[in-house]
Amino acid sequence: QDVLPVLPEFENQVQQGASNAFIRTHGKSYWEYLDAAPERSRTFDKKMSLLTVKHIPPIIDVFDFSDCGTIVDVGGGRGALLCEILKKHPNVSGILFDRPEVKPNAEEWINQSGVSDRCQIQTGSFLQSVPTEGDTYILKHVMHDWDDASVLKILRNVRSSMKVGQRLLIMEGFVEHDHFGLDEFRKWTDIYQMVYLPGKQRTLQEYADLLAQAGMIMKALTPTVIPDLAVLEAVAVE
Repeated sequence: QDVLPVLPEFENQVQQGASNAFIRTHGKSYWEYLDAAPERSRTFDKKMSLLTVKHIPPIIDVFDFSDCGTIVDVGGGRGALLCEILKKHPNVSGILFDRPEVKPNAEEWINQSGVSDRCQIQTGSFLQSVPTEGDTYILKHVMHDWDDASVLKILRNVRSSMKVGQRLLIMEGFVEHDHFGLDEFRKWTDIYQMVYLPGKQRTLQEYADLLAQAGMIMKALTPTVIPDLAVLEAVAVE
């Protein structure tokens, strides 16, 4: 019921440069739309958790988290990814950071995962600030939901919590990289982000530019078998 009404406005958005189709249809952003109805918000978080569960094995199979210390998963939802990392690496601890509405479901997930002694929850908005206690920060499928100005704000908030040399792991698809998958899939994901959110898929160079403005540099890229998922490692610099 929230999807079909948006489609007629998509033509205006593309042809006339109108504002975001979802906002024009519903009178609010997608995130405001979710927050206005707790049941919708819970359904969204559940779907995102199920998607993340599918992504977990490819991520932890190719990236070594053993030396990450305390990981802050920024916008980490229920904590599916963070919990699996902690289960695999008993020496690592975690902080799950997301909206206050997510906390009850996150507490349940963390307790069921058996890592509650090493995983705490902090709530807030990454558009304002993020926890400062981390050694390594994660942003998984967050950046593609936002426009460049918001992405830069998020990155700067993360950087302000980091010490020089600490790492940020951005887990996204990168449009020009071979691992991203078929051209049609790439086009569809970009259109989806444009219609429903003020976001887009970005190139590695676009991420490099945004990171530089936030006080970080790209260090490495680790692809996975998932078409729209690789791990971009960035480091905080002076």
